[in-house]
Amino acid sequence: MQTISRPGIAPAGSIFTGEGSAISEEIDFRMRRRAGEAHTERLAGAREGPRQHVGHALMALGRAIHGIERERAGRPALDPR
Repeated sequence: MQTISRPGIAPAGSIFTGEGSAISEEIDFRMRRRAGEAHTERLAGAREGPRQHVGHALMALGRAIHGIERERAGRPALDPR
């Protein structure tokens, strides 16, 4: 671990805090961009439309015809012989 500062060598603490590095600027940029995208998605609201309604109707129809599918039992590790 580097404990003294020399030109061209970043002190060890700056690695963990992100001070003075190009990486921290890139991280900040991406975080701001993602926050903006999330804000836009929240403003857009729910994406309910005909496609979602048709999909839900088809799933309900399948359940009505076939019933709720049972979970398959796991295959035994060894075949009994």
